[in-house]
Amino acid sequence: MLFNSLGYVLFLAVTFVAFWSLARHRVARISLLLAASYLFYMSWSAKFIGLVIASTVVDYGIGIALGRIEAQRPRKLLLLLSLTLNLGLLGLFKYADFFIEATADALTLAGVPTEPHLLRLTLPVGISFYTFQTLSYTIDVYRRRIPPAH
Repeated sequence: MLFNSLGYVLFLAVTFVAFWSLARHRVARISLLLAASYLFYMSWSAKFIGLVIASTVVDYGIGIALGRIEAQRPRKLLLLLSLTLNLGLLGLFKYADFFIEATADALTLAGVPTEPHLLRLTLPVGISFYTFQTLSYTIDVYRRRIPPAH
């Protein structure tokens, strides 16, 4: 859905009215915005919505855990888990074929002819933006700059 389309204007208007009609219900407002975000994402492609939802759930859970745990070692492990999962997914989708080709080229130069088998993964829409947004949330909660989302 393009920002300059009638569909977007209608979607925004419905979301805006629904949001303000829930003025006294904080959890319902947050749930509405989350659902609207998922619907907006799926208007481009529903193919990767599971990935976006899984990332949301994992980082939400890590944020809650970071808010409850005081010991430094488990907090660092949770941060490392979030960094590894999010950057791992980003790396897989954006750079897997690059590393496969580079490895095959290096092996060929070393005298081991190799035919690379590329993954040719479709890049999810907005994965870089989404990854760094969710990481900034986790890092800010880890550093206690913001409270975890509830």
